[in-house]
Amino acid sequence: MWTIFMMQWKRLLKQPFVVLTFFGLTLLFVTFLGQSQTTGKVGVQTYTNDLSDQAYTALIDELNDSDQFDFRQSDRTTVEDRIKNNRLSFAVELNDASFSFLVGQASFSQPLVREYLTEVYQEKRWLEANDLTASDLNDYIPLETTSVDTAGDSIQYQTQVVLV
Repeated sequence: MWTIFMMQWKRLLKQPFVVLTFFGLTLLFVTFLGQSQTTGKVGVQTYTNDLSDQAYTALIDELNDSDQFDFRQSDRTTVEDRIKNNRLSFAVELNDASFSFLVGQASFSQPLVREYLTEVYQEKRWLEANDLTASDLNDYIPLETTSVDTAGDSIQYQTQVVLV
């Protein structure tokens, strides 16, 4: 084993250009991979049949507050054509109280988009049910409680109470 190790070192000393070439190719490969991922946002095509243009634009602006997704406005015929031509894997139909997917093929980002939209729509329903606005969520009282068990260990909980 030791002889093989020493032979490799001798070969490295005789041909350092080979090592430098492989090192350069590795750096070049990493550079190309890094440049191909310029944004971390997932692009999501949307369309609507029920919302007015003003409400649609306001909803898109609200959805684009996320750092993970880039929701883009489109119309149904354009989205259907892009899905038929395999240039788009899915699109989202946005309505006032719900959303639905138009799927052409499976996508890794579809479950993430579904989770995000579910969260946004649930928050809207909760706000409407409690007669609150999004700005009301900024007015809260921090509440800290401590629970002590019989062994003497304590667990602290931090919650926020929204003032109405």
